[in-house]
Amino acid sequence: MRIDLYTMRLFIAVMEEKSLTKAAAREHIAASAISKRLSDFEQSMNIRLFERRPTRLEATPAAYVLLRHARTICQNVEQLQVEMSDLSEGIRGAVRIAASIAVVTQYLPQQLHAFSARHPGIVIELTDSLSPHAIQLVSEGRADIGIFGDPFVATGLRSLPYGEERLVAVLPVGHELLQNESLTLAEMLSYDFVCLRSESSLSTLLVNAAARLGQPINRRVQVSGNEAVCCMVEMGMGISVLPAPWLDKHQNFAGLVTRPLDEPWALRRLQLCFHDNPHTLNMPTQLLVEHLRS
Repeated sequence: MRIDLYTMRLFIAVMEEKSLTKAAAREHIAASAISKRLSDFEQSMNIRLFERRPTRLEATPAAYVLLRHARTICQNVEQLQVEMSDLSEGIRGAVRIAASIAVVTQYLPQQLHAFSARHPGIVIELTDSLSPHAIQLVSEGRADIGIFGDPFVATGLRSLPYGEERLVAVLPVGHELLQNESLTLAEMLSYDFVCLRSESSLSTLLVNAAARLGQPINRRVQVSGNEAVCCMVEMGMGISVLPAPWLDKHQNFAGLVTRPLDEPWALRRLQLCFHDNPHTLNMPTQLLVEHLRS
């Protein structure tokens, strides 16, 4: 069976206009030429698509099956033409990313530098957003890619692994828990905590883990960033939990000591989310998703 894309387009026009004459006017071709193409196509398929009535064509059940596939074929070919044109001309466009400031400063600079060198025509727009807000922005179409962490789930969106980061306990120098080589959350819960904002993924992860132990987190101070957490812990305002990779790059807090967390959730997953629709997921976004995952 040989598929003729032009005949597919004419067939779609006839089905949508419900008239050979109107379809011919829409496609700027003689009605007799459309009729001939459709007859030849029926013969090649060995199936009848229309019942010819004196004043109209009446579509058969087979025509509706073909219509569904014909639309998909034509849409895919159009998308292919657009993407090939983009590639030949150098891809241009913009991609909007929503992610926490920790992700923006910790992971994205090097990745986006390499991506921009490869695709100088693509502009990156970054929005500082906590995990639930990043998911919401993508859901509402106000961001193309969201980056979020456990325990959140991007319902209704496609999610792919972005990375993992080890969480560690953060304590001030001289704290009595430092006598332990590693710590569990249960051992920490009797002490005051310095916490990130309650809607952050890390704060939510801690609260959920404490709830499973039947205890609350004693929030003494709540702040809006990792650096503020370190300042407060260093001053003895409480203990906390932070990502080890972030601490490795910010070693200017001499009054802090870390300990491994002996918890299954201490290896936190980071994920990308986006709308997985081939007709709305543009080429710049596709390229950046692939790059961030590599």
